[in-house]
Amino acid sequence: MSHLQRIMSVVGTRPVRLRTSALVTWFVYTAELFDIIAGRGLRAHCYADDTQMYTSTPATDIPSTVLHFVQCMDDVSEWVA
Repeated sequence: MSHLQRIMSVVGTRPVRLRTSALVTWFVYTAELFDIIAGRGLRAHCYADDTQMYTSTPATDIPSTVLHFVQCMDDVSEWVA
């Protein structure tokens, strides 16, 4: 199940006070972003004005983890363009 499907299943069961169009736009935007980040094996948190990616890794895997972050940033940059 994609992030968007999970979000929409929860939203469909709770009252929402925001304008529906703005809420759906935000959910679609963040769901796609989370899918891109998860595709590189990373995790993310969305805040009011930014998104932070993170992961944990053993010290021996730091070079490959840094590469995943760089590749993910390239993916996100391409997606936003």
